[in-house]
Amino acid sequence: MDKYLNIEREQIIMKIYLSQTDIRNFMRCGWKKAKIMFDKAWKMCEVDGKINVDGKIYYKYLLDILKIQESEIHRMAKIERQIKMSLPSDQGEATK
Repeated sequence: MDKYLNIEREQIIMKIYLSQTDIRNFMRCGWKKAKIMFDKAWKMCEVDGKINVDGKIYYKYLLDILKIQESEIHRMAKIERQIKMSLPSDQGEATK
């Protein structure tokens, strides 16, 4: 699935609220790093005076920490979808 990383990232952020597992999958990292990112996002939410959802963080805080623009994820996912669609059907199925 590495070939379509931004499609997967787009699907993850569409959940809106992310668990540590979602962060792990988004960043392709281990539990320790995902926990660090989760805790940072959790604190950012509290500093903003908002309430966190149990066991989840708002995706925009993760993007802020990583300095990734949501529009860039969508743009790159669109390109990946175009590439995926241009592959012969047997190759497209093999990479799923």
